[in-house]
Amino acid sequence: MSVDAILPPPNGRIPLAPPLLLDVLRNEADDDGLLPPWTSWWTEVAALFPDAESRVEVEQEQQQLPLSYFMDALPVPQGWDECPGGYSRLRSCTGLTETPR
Repeated sequence: MSVDAILPPPNGRIPLAPPLLLDVLRNEADDDGLLPPWTSWWTEVAALFPDAESRVEVEQEQQQLPLSYFMDALPVPQGWDECPGGYSRLRSCTGLTETPR
């Protein structure tokens, strides 16, 4: 089951981040190439938490990921598209629908 995911092609490689997201992330990386915690990427993220204390608790456990992680691509397993599966689209995955901070 995939939720709000970009489905990979039948074969080849799939980028870890779509081009529009990668453009946003490039602007967020610090001098060491590290990104801020993901909860600071979007203005609408506060709605995911029941209260400010919960958000702080989650943010304290987040690690900074390097921008280079999102610039990579994964190999697509042969035959993945022949397996049973499901997909649920809650938001657009092909472009940015959230407002970057």
